[in-house]
Amino acid sequence: MSTIELAGVTKAWGGTVAVDDVSFTVEEGSFVVLLGPSGCGKSTTLRMIAGLETVSAGRVLIAGRDVTDSPPSERNISMVFQSYALFPHLDVAENIVFGLRVRKTPAAERAKRLARVAETVGLSELLGRKAAQLSGGQRQRVALARAIIAENPICLMDEPLSNLDAKLRHDMRGEIRGLQQRLGMTVVYVTHDQSEAMSMADKVILLRDGRVVQAGAPDQLYERPANVFTAGFIGTPPMNLLGGRSWYRFARFADYAATLDAEPAAVNVAMLVGHSTLRAATMDDLARPASAGEIDRMGGLLDESLAAGAIGLSTGLAYATASAAPPAEVTALAARLAPVGGVYTTHMRNEGERVVEAVEEALATAREAGVRVVLSHHKASGRRNWGRTRETLALIERAREAQSVDLDVYPYTASSTVLLVDWIEDAERVLVTWSEPHPGVAGRELAAIAAEWGIGLRDAAERLLPAGAIYFSMHEDDLRRVLAFPRAMIGSDGLPHDAHPHPRLRQRVCRRPRCRPDCRTASNW
Repeated sequence: MSTIELAGVTKAWGGTVAVDDVSFTVEEGSFVVLLGPSGCGKSTTLRMIAGLETVSAGRVLIAGRDVTDSPPSERNISMVFQSYALFPHLDVAENIVFGLRVRKTPAAERAKRLARVAETVGLSELLGRKAAQLSGGQRQRVALARAIIAENPICLMDEPLSNLDAKLRHDMRGEIRGLQQRLGMTVVYVTHDQSEAMSMADKVILLRDGRVVQAGAPDQLYERPANVFTAGFIGTPPMNLLGGRSWYRFARFADYAATLDAEPAAVNVAMLVGHSTLRAATMDDLARPASAGEIDRMGGLLDESLAAGAIGLSTGLAYATASAAPPAEVTALAARLAPVGGVYTTHMRNEGERVVEAVEEALATAREAGVRVVLSHHKASGRRNWGRTRETLALIERAREAQSVDLDVYPYTASSTVLLVDWIEDAERVLVTWSEPHPGVAGRELAAIAAEWGIGLRDAAERLLPAGAIYFSMHEDDLRRVLAFPRAMIGSDGLPHDAHPHPRLRQRVCRRPRCRPDCRTASNW
């Protein structure tokens, strides 16, 4: 057996408690990641498992045996350090077999294991080189080989990839995980990088200030965070958190409407009820369709809000909070609008390759519910979809013969939100609006930043996170076509708080289909 169990483990130096009453179990053959920010106690916890740090309180058990006071040599484990810990005067082969030589393993057995392990980690051609002649990735493989050759069932890894560049880190994640699965090792892996944890682990143990905050499968921590810290730490980009409970001032829509009446806004306001807000108020898991009972409870909240002054329902089916909602769920809620003449507005399910299907779904939902529909910020996004507004606008025009359909449009070929790595390939160009780790890049093109750093666009985007961006993903001809559509309303979702806000906030708009060259439309900023 190669299970590991920590029971109430604590580590203190004087009055400083680094690890506080930590308990968890690592199953045999599993890959468990200790994750958390710097100073949370993850490396100290790993070193107590290894026997490199004494335990102030609690017990450490390996394979059911209490090893709390046992030296490292009696724990039947291997360890990979952040610094690799290679001997510079020894070649690759001697670095790998050093532990076997110390334990006086026979030469023939050493040679047999060396050949097998070198082949496994791809070092067979490099055995005669000195450590100084190796790249970072090759040195990491030597450290892994030295851990594997001992044939211990447990391997502990303390941030082994932190010294590598982004691309090599990405490649080595797959190699380490594949190696662990092939060999059936039990691995405990320490990192502060949640991307490593989410892509490699069977189980993630998230620590903060020496305590376990949440433990579970990566998907569980991502989809069902147990607390605000987990929600903010897990995910790329990180979740936008509105604040503590004191920020949620209004228990009912009516309370908000009353406050707005008492303190009017500077502009006229027509309030819509968010579909995602209704889902969050009535469901325990937003990654599934709502049940009949949950739809009924959502409908009750919607009815109350309409009675208090809301003019309709707004869906964001493109976003994770509502993407699991089937058309039947949306139609059932939209039907509540009909008796009061409410309006159904929708950020459709897709604005890219399935944009036509998304328009058809939105039209069908409104038609079946018997309500007016507004298609929000209509566009055909991504190079592969340029020109498809011809199809969507023709579809909308035909639908208008039998139902009330309108749309709104941003008067620019770009949209701005957080920087998302998966979005950059579909954009003609990407402008960075803000970045927490690199605030000085605000207002610069992502391509220029990547070129300056000598890396690819995706690696540059990952290095900038968390960040914001403007994506130029729509063609000027599509924009002009939508602007000229008779039933299109022009609006903006400007974000003035960005370090480099979108120029659209100060833009004049002409909606004529053919305009003079000096007209300030989206491509002429």
